[in-house]
Amino acid sequence: MEPIRIVLANHHPIIRSNLRLLLEREPAFRVIGEAADGREAVALTQYRRPDVVLLDVHLPPLNGISTAREIVSKRRGSAIVFVTVLTDHEYVSEALRAGARGYVLEDVASTDLSHAVRVVAGGGTFLSQAITQKLIEEHLAKRCDDCNSSGHEKQLCCLLAAGYHQDEIARRLNST
Repeated sequence: MEPIRIVLANHHPIIRSNLRLLLEREPAFRVIGEAADGREAVALTQYRRPDVVLLDVHLPPLNGISTAREIVSKRRGSAIVFVTVLTDHEYVSEALRAGARGYVLEDVASTDLSHAVRVVAGGGTFLSQAITQKLIEEHLAKRCDDCNSSGHEKQLCCLLAAGYHQDEIARRLNST
């Protein structure tokens, strides 16, 4: 089986180096290029034709979201995974709208990145657990804001909707 071919794009050389070391521990991965900025990432992706492109949101002069859009428009075969510290749902949403199929937080890259690369290379989608949890909580909070109940009723409704067990609900309600 051919290795998964990866391009790394991050403006921090130390982060790029650490990601490379992390990925090269996996025999099924081959890092075929590194880019320090968005334009270099686009050119490298067109030239090297990777299976997966790892991007940071903060890439000069073309930010990561714009870089992803350009890569997707020019090279449909490359799956994009953002590897970043940014947890704001706006960045996550923009990344996914730009064509990314993965979003991994840097602080859990040592545990999530290999799995994310495999999943997106296979056609799937991967979000770090903390991102998934945050998106669910934000969605539930919005739903709960629309709820006509008030006080503890509203909080109870939200905790039930989030799927918490009755012991956890009791603990949370009693701590407020």
